[in-house]
Amino acid sequence: MEIYIVGLGNPGPEYELTRHNIGFIVVDNFVEGVLKSSWFRKYRGLYTSGEVNGKKVHVLKPLTFMNNSGESVSMMLEKGKEDYSSLLVVHDDIDMDFGKIKFKFNGSDGGHRGVRSIISHLGSNKFWHLKMGIGRKGSSVVDYVLSVFDDEQMDFLNDFVDLGVRAIEAFVIHGPQKSMSEFNGKSVVLN
Repeated sequence: MEIYIVGLGNPGPEYELTRHNIGFIVVDNFVEGVLKSSWFRKYRGLYTSGEVNGKKVHVLKPLTFMNNSGESVSMMLEKGKEDYSSLLVVHDDIDMDFGKIKFKFNGSDGGHRGVRSIISHLGSNKFWHLKMGIGRKGSSVVDYVLSVFDDEQMDFLNDFVDLGVRAIEAFVIHGPQKSMSEFNGKSVVLN
């Protein structure tokens, strides 16, 4: 089975280290450290593919901006399927503490507009999520997710990204069930 990994974020240098771009950051590190391949433009995004442990892996970063991520994702995937269980979408989650990760299947968009766009374009929510907890501070969700990680979070960001990369690698090699039991609830704890 071929595996499809999508990291969500917004294109452009002004968004690079924002909390909303943790999906981009994690898949960048996965591609560089595990897949060891180069990005090129395809499917209205940056795309690459390679093999991990004998399994074909496709990776996509939509460049359509977050709210239209589904356009890019649907171009990569065969439309009209009911089951996208070989798709893993890596994205931020404000309802989880910073540094915590969780695999989830068949979930709602949870208010995440990038995930909402993917569900809308695929006509299905039957895919995997790797939720990267970014916490929540202040009253404006938009301002928070589009701002850069604060100093305390930056101290843990490399470990947090590494945790996400290891979780993706486990998903590819061992499958979702084993990955859930190993990584769900794992956290880079702030002291």
